[in-house]
Amino acid sequence: MKAIYTILLLSFLTLSLFAQRKISRGEDLINKYKYGYEHYIDFEINSRLGSTSISTPYLTRFVFRRDITSMKDTQTQYGGVLLGIVYKKRSKITVGPGHIQSLSKRYRIASVSDSSDIQVIAYGITPEDKEFFRYHIILNDETALTQWATPTVFEQKFDAEHPYAVLWNGKSLGNQIYIEAHDTRNYDTREGVMLNWNLKTKELPKIEGIDGSAGTFEKGNRVLRQYYFSKDSVGSPYFSGFNTIYNFPENLHYRYGEFANIVFRFNIDPGTYYNAEVTKITNDSTREYRHFDQQRFQSWFEVNEYMLSTPGKYEIKIYNTKGDEDDEGNKKEYITIPIEVFSPPEKGKAFTIRQIVPYAAAAILLAAFVFYLYYRRSRRKIAGIEMEKQMSKLRLQSVRNQLDPHFVYNALAGIQNLLNKKDNKSANDYLTRFSRLSRKVLEDAEKDLITIEDEVGLLNDYLQMEQMRFGFAYSIYVDETIDQTNTEIPAMLLQPFVENAVKHAMPEVDGGCIGIRFERTDKSVLVRIRDNGKGFNVAAASGTGSWLSKNRISLLNKVYVDTPVLLDLRSGESGTTVLLTLKEWLA
Repeated sequence: MKAIYTILLLSFLTLSLFAQRKISRGEDLINKYKYGYEHYIDFEINSRLGSTSISTPYLTRFVFRRDITSMKDTQTQYGGVLLGIVYKKRSKITVGPGHIQSLSKRYRIASVSDSSDIQVIAYGITPEDKEFFRYHIILNDETALTQWATPTVFEQKFDAEHPYAVLWNGKSLGNQIYIEAHDTRNYDTREGVMLNWNLKTKELPKIEGIDGSAGTFEKGNRVLRQYYFSKDSVGSPYFSGFNTIYNFPENLHYRYGEFANIVFRFNIDPGTYYNAEVTKITNDSTREYRHFDQQRFQSWFEVNEYMLSTPGKYEIKIYNTKGDEDDEGNKKEYITIPIEVFSPPEKGKAFTIRQIVPYAAAAILLAAFVFYLYYRRSRRKIAGIEMEKQMSKLRLQSVRNQLDPHFVYNALAGIQNLLNKKDNKSANDYLTRFSRLSRKVLEDAEKDLITIEDEVGLLNDYLQMEQMRFGFAYSIYVDETIDQTNTEIPAMLLQPFVENAVKHAMPEVDGGCIGIRFERTDKSVLVRIRDNGKGFNVAAASGTGSWLSKNRISLLNKVYVDTPVLLDLRSGESGTTVLLTLKEWLA
């Protein structure tokens, strides 16, 4: 009997140890996908349907072969080189917003503001088909480090389903590295990237020249011509000196209407971004902001007559977005260009007063009579419409003010969650991203509308912040026929729905993914937010964020009567789709 009991006891202990090892291994796999990754991999995939940005900590099959928003197999759409930038998640790297042009292609610029190593991979190049591909590496746009060659280094990391080519691995401080790869069977299948460790990205932009559409007044009419501001313009009527250090005219002055615009042209290194401010100086202590451009990478900045719309003293300030700051957060280096606008000359009289008086008197009497009839009929109607519109705006602002605290509450809850898990490094990184995102939200607090380009930037910052907690993948697609820079949509319209997908869908699934698409339908913008969570009962949903968003859409439709916003919410076992239609928001 003792032998039997001994055998049974040993069997039980063996089974218990085996079960514990399986449970531990399962938990390790879950933690690996949620918290264990140390790198980000960024892709920009171009196709005939537009461009798609993908940021992911791992390379599993669905990342490239399944369209996240439609859940349809799109393997042929995501073929080619598939060039990816691999960097540690705490690296100080900025991808975009600028591009570098190569014939008909536009390649990304990745600016590195620390000494991080960067790896460039070609996920579409495998050992089996490497003979069909060539790549080269150029240093500072002048030296070929690698002539057109066949990839020879391959790796298989980040849960990749097959080996992929490694085209670059390391750093080159103070330099620019340009990498391009193409398919020899079809040269149109090519991708590239510019890696920029150039320390000059913190320097002030260099002014190459300044010109404007100037003119003279002839009999009260303005005749425009092109005028170039130069240190060689001796005796110029528009300035009295010239700053040869920064290359701009000093004591710039002219009469209102003499210039339709003034264009500043810069020599900018790739990866350099600058801010430009236009302010009116009322007195020594009062300044009125007229225009502000943030993170510009274009080689020009235009000051038009609407920014300098009234006579007075103005100031144009230009500084590097990444420039060093003092203890109060102000930039240490900037270019300040003062401008004084005088009153325009009086227009010449084409008729005598005796000729004008009878016609003017008759016109004034007729206009007064017509206005009196119109005013008497419609004053009550106009007053009622105006009052309703003002009430709607006030209610809309109230709902907007409630959305911002709701977002802050959820973010603080996320930080608390990381602290409770004693993941201090992730909590610090999360807090840094949250503070940067909060600053941008506060800067836009008074704006009712923001551009799609700014909205995509905010969503990217928010999703990258939440990736640290949940380890999901996401993609943002913008139809190439939509002008992102000039098309505006209501501020904070999408963020609550994206936040719901992150908070309620991503913790429930392994390999979670979120897809956001901006599509064009005639003159309307169609925004589709899709996740692969387990879904929920739409009719019973009662979250604060959802209620505030629906209420805000209702108020928006009272203010923008001719361009309403339509909401369609669908959820099932395969995921949730939020469909927002902005009717007639495109020109």
